[in-house]
Amino acid sequence: MSETARQPNKRLRHEREARGWSQAYVARQLEADANIVSRWESGERKPGPYYRQKLCALFGKSAVELGLVETSPETSVASNLAVSPQNLNTHPAVTDLLYEPGEHLSFSSHAFIPAHGNHLTPDQYAGFLLARSATDLATLLQEGWSRETLLQALQVVLQGAAAMSRITRRSFVELSLASMLGGLPLSTGGRLSAEERMQLHQALGESIANGWKLFHTTNSRQVLAVGQAQLLLIQQVSSYLYPNGKPFLYAGVYNLIGAALRFQGSLEEAYQSHERAYIASLEGMNTWSMAQSRTCQANILKEQGRYSEALQSFEAALRLISQQPDSESTRLQAHLLASIAESAALLGEQKLVQKSLDKSAKLLDQLPSIPVEEFDHASWHQFAGTCALILNQSDQAIRELQRAIDMIPSDWLVRQAITLIPLSIAYARHKERDKCIAAVEKAAQVVQAMSSAAFQQQFLGYLEQEIEVAFPGDRQISTLVAKIRQQLTTPAISA
Repeated sequence: MSETARQPNKRLRHEREARGWSQAYVARQLEADANIVSRWESGERKPGPYYRQKLCALFGKSAVELGLVETSPETSVASNLAVSPQNLNTHPAVTDLLYEPGEHLSFSSHAFIPAHGNHLTPDQYAGFLLARSATDLATLLQEGWSRETLLQALQVVLQGAAAMSRITRRSFVELSLASMLGGLPLSTGGRLSAEERMQLHQALGESIANGWKLFHTTNSRQVLAVGQAQLLLIQQVSSYLYPNGKPFLYAGVYNLIGAALRFQGSLEEAYQSHERAYIASLEGMNTWSMAQSRTCQANILKEQGRYSEALQSFEAALRLISQQPDSESTRLQAHLLASIAESAALLGEQKLVQKSLDKSAKLLDQLPSIPVEEFDHASWHQFAGTCALILNQSDQAIRELQRAIDMIPSDWLVRQAITLIPLSIAYARHKERDKCIAAVEKAAQVVQAMSSAAFQQQFLGYLEQEIEVAFPGDRQISTLVAKIRQQLTTPAISA
């Protein structure tokens, strides 16, 4: 950006200084690069939608109050209007652009009244929607999203949005605009037929299920955005949902958000998201979902080094689900027993490790031997290999982990990563240099594709503490580690 075009963001700087916060402190709260706040305040860069939302939440101010959106005549309608929430129903540009005369708060897909008062044809209106959407989504490309990932995310979110009736889509437009103007609440109106409500439940449920599939195949940042979008959809149509189905939807999306936050390194925030999922599951008396939420929380405790608490949480989740006879519950029981084995290994309880793994294997034998993202035979071998590695049984670890990696679909990034990293360590401890290098190189590709800063730091720590230590003075190993470190710590530049 040229010096003449650069406009310092005095509002953002004022709000920060008024609170006595340093630029570094704000960056830490946003989990962003340490110098990014300085660039925003100087006008060198502008925050994209992701960081705009986080800045608004951090400061408790609207995007306009923080100087994050333009207010010139050339900018978008929403930005022009963003002077105060009170302008929503009175500003002529809002009523002209979104609502037909004589029909208060009524969105029309057949007629469109632009600011100059001329009607657009349906084709022109469709063009407007496409142009506006493309302009908004182009910002995500600038934030580093690939076109392929963007299309994947859209496909998942649209699955739920498409099921919204004209009434709920209208309300969603109102909510979105109110949010941009500072959070003014707007009531929803209208009724849905029983068939429309069922379709809405089904579409939202399938959208969340596909969000979980996306979790395994793309990076956690995109999954987090998808989860937040799904949560917004559910919140907007909440009054139209059946009471017995609503908790299940909330639990599913809160668990998805928590899982994405965990891989972003926001462990406390992730734990709270899973707690919301547990409360929603409790309201719906869904023991499977309750157990799933507790399982996710136990994994966070394990990452925090709180192994005894993690073990207790896994056991509590197992008690919740142990009397459920369906196949989904059986799979979760097998998963929990394998997780108990890993926690036991971290605590040095070898007898409990083998006992739990054996029980897990017996439960898996009752299920079809097919790849399942939640937990399958490959997962069992991954857990068995990780337990062996923790107990310094590198021979067994290599056998189990290699068998797991041979069974995992190549596009399941998370499963590939959590198997390749311990496999690399096992080869290093066994002094199998060439196989170690091959595993490290493959792991680096997967970790980079995951785009998880926390996971990348964890991987780099393993490279330094395990791989380099196992092969001291090895020039090829040192060069490889240095190359990977550069790849993972250099920000990607989007085209």
